[in-house]
Amino acid sequence: MRSAPAGSASRPGQRRQARQVQQRLARAERLQAEALRQRLARRAVPVNDAEPLPRID
Repeated sequence: MRSAPAGSASRPGQRRQARQVQQRLARAERLQAEALRQRLARRAVPVNDAEPLPRID
């Protein structure tokens, strides 16, 4: 069950590049989540202190 053509992923540079792309995507997702969390934290002001806002983790 090989979907990729033979030898395409066995070139040493290509596997490293794929790993770099995955790391970059993970980092971008983390930054995006952090920015969203900060934006929500700034916008959401608790109306009464009896109900604290749930923390987004």
